[in-house]
Amino acid sequence: MLTRRGILIGAGKLLTLAFVERAEAFIELNQEPLLLPHPKPVTTIGAFWDNDEGWYLLSVGGPTEGPPPAPTWREFLRGRGEMTLDPETLDDMWGLTLSDLDRPVGDDVWSEAWLDMTAEGEAFDLLYGLDLGPDLAGDSDPQVQFHEGGMMGASGRWAIVPDAMSLSLLQARLVELDVGVSLS
Repeated sequence: MLTRRGILIGAGKLLTLAFVERAEAFIELNQEPLLLPHPKPVTTIGAFWDNDEGWYLLSVGGPTEGPPPAPTWREFLRGRGEMTLDPETLDDMWGLTLSDLDRPVGDDVWSEAWLDMTAEGEAFDLLYGLDLGPDLAGDSDPQVQFHEGGMMGASGRWAIVPDAMSLSLLQARLVELDVGVSLS
């Protein structure tokens, strides 16, 4: 599922048409987004340009390269808050026996579960619920794009920004909202 959200201009004191003009001039001169410093960032989201795709990928930390080694079933279930030693429940929910708990989680389960724990998913979660601006039907305005599940049955989440102006406006909006999230 794709959600496009515009970036609200003129709702606060910082993100004004004058700022948009300043950002345009900065981008033209420097060939990079104008990222205003946040007075007290708690979390920094990196914006990583993807030459092949032509957009910025947002990620807490660096872009995710691939899943780490699978944990044991015991570690996996404990991390999900589902740890039970009841053999009937283990069998019903996961098809496991008590002796299976110290084996690595299977690749099929681990690769799907890992998609919910990526640095890109964390950036998605930090931004998705914020009042960034209205939902958009098209892709012509400055925006943030939120993607969920790239294909049928997939659960990955990520956010992208298509250009330097959208990134500049997103940072200004984050400063304006004072939510402790900053872009770099």
